[in-house]
Amino acid sequence: MSENLTNINWYPGHMAKARRQMEKQLKLVDIVIELRDARIPEASANPLLKQLSANKPVLIILNKADMA
Repeated sequence: MSENLTNINWYPGHMAKARRQMEKQLKLVDIVIELRDARIPEASANPLLKQLSANKPVLIILNKADMA
């Protein structure tokens, strides 16, 4: 049985553009402020931000704490 396999790009162009912009902007800052949802702080973390800001201090702020 022959299957027609198509490469699917799961990383849309707008996300690639946002990554490039974050890389550029992070060179200009001294500290990164990350806003997370207090109800799901680990799940609302952005792994890309952690990777890109590895050499910067990070301040994590939890929003919606009144709902947690």
